[in-house]
Amino acid sequence: MEQDESLHVRASREQCEQCLVKSCACHQRAEAERRMQDSAKNTIRCPLREQKRSKTKFNDQNDLLGRLPIEVVIHIFAFCIDRTETSSIYRTFEMPSKKLFHFTLGEVCCTWRHIVWSYPHFWKEIPIFLQQCATSPSQVAFFQERIDRSGQLPLSVWINLKMDWLEIIDVESDLTSSIIDPLIPMLNSVAHRWLFLYAKIPSIHLSQLRLENERGSQLKELILQPIDDHEMEIEDRRFDLGVPVCPQVLQVSCYELQNLRLEWNNLTDFHGSNLSRDDCVALFEWAPQLLKCNLSDLMFTDSDVFFTKHVVNFTVKTFLIDAHEEIFSALTLPALQELHCGLSEDDFAHVLSDFVVRSGCNLEAASFSSSNGDDHDLIDFLYLIPSLKRLTLSDIEIGHTFLSRLGETSFVHTDDNATHLLPHLQHFDYCYLRYFEWSSVADMSPIVSPQPGMVRRRLNSIHFEIECELERGAPVPGAVGWPKKRGQVIDRKTLERMLEIIDSGVDLRIIEVNWNRDIIQVSKKYHRLGVD
Repeated sequence: MEQDESLHVRASREQCEQCLVKSCACHQRAEAERRMQDSAKNTIRCPLREQKRSKTKFNDQNDLLGRLPIEVVIHIFAFCIDRTETSSIYRTFEMPSKKLFHFTLGEVCCTWRHIVWSYPHFWKEIPIFLQQCATSPSQVAFFQERIDRSGQLPLSVWINLKMDWLEIIDVESDLTSSIIDPLIPMLNSVAHRWLFLYAKIPSIHLSQLRLENERGSQLKELILQPIDDHEMEIEDRRFDLGVPVCPQVLQVSCYELQNLRLEWNNLTDFHGSNLSRDDCVALFEWAPQLLKCNLSDLMFTDSDVFFTKHVVNFTVKTFLIDAHEEIFSALTLPALQELHCGLSEDDFAHVLSDFVVRSGCNLEAASFSSSNGDDHDLIDFLYLIPSLKRLTLSDIEIGHTFLSRLGETSFVHTDDNATHLLPHLQHFDYCYLRYFEWSSVADMSPIVSPQPGMVRRRLNSIHFEIECELERGAPVPGAVGWPKKRGQVIDRKTLERMLEIIDSGVDLRIIEVNWNRDIIQVSKKYHRLGVD
């Protein structure tokens, strides 16, 4: 009955839609229904408002932070935010989370939200994540509001165009422009406040970033990662804010350094990839305060003659380079303390020996990887750096000769350290792809008493990492029938010698990475050593 009546009323309304006489019964009925609905809404709103007020009052009475002075609460919030989104100079090579921590704080209650929204310190980091759609005016307004809340504080800005879909579109297409172009005026308006800039966008848009006024730049950390590696020639790429920029930390890829309008005098930390080798050598001359340099994937130039001049830098303390060790022929680094080198030549020892002798540096830490040189070349080279305290070798095949020589030279004369092999070595790390003879490990630190006038090398830690996968069908470590493959377990006599080394205070570990197990501990269990 009620359903029939409602259908009749609806039909009556449709019949009277063209009727302009307000006294018509259908219009009067519709007006009465509207008033009833408004009255019902108001009746519901009042209890809801009262409930909200009572909840707010309850939260205020039970909120411990609400009883503290607002200055103290701000310091507590700042402590939480600074721990989750640190402003350390070395934190910048990774994007922050999409939802910053101050948004989480603002969701707790209106009091916390008011504090977070009104304190500029919480809004000085502006991460911009760009998706596969045009940037709308509301999104620009959202970022602009966050910038406005930061007051006049220096800004840390991330602008990142996702890579997963860029492989199927043109980075210079209308879609890409519709994503980035709306943000350029907003970013340029606060370019004088940039303290840190991470830009992972096409180089054509990187060239559009610039200061809109004559104010100087306070940019200290700059990361430029153009994502159109093959769309534009490297020599055509430019980065110019309109005024010289003096960063302390610079990470750059796929640029000619001379096309960056930078002042190099303050640069202390440089990370470069896909750069020409000549540019990298020139960098050591341009940056008189450079402390750390990390180079990877260097490119050849068109010239057949490389390194037409030799550069001496007296400040660099840490140098990392993957392959291209021929660059050392153009450098002298007397202050070098850490050297990390991926090697491409079999005779790497001969390539680096001249550099070490010429520089006269006191290396304290060194790591070398990917070489097929023999033990004797490696030993001869290490004799040239007696100051070394930490040595790391990766993917370099070393045999019994090298490890035994370390053991044979465990004791050095107190008055003549320079003629001994690594007299100050404290930490030795080795990573390889297959097992080797474990007895040579035990020979590294013999358990004997020193002779008069000699002291033991202070080798505190010996770490081996084996990244060897088991053959298909081989039993899982610890299962019945294991060990099947030679090397998966240490023989009892060698194991007892290793345990003596450990008891003497040396941190000796042999880790099988793929199985995340300590071969020494597994071998103890296998031989039932230390088991009642």
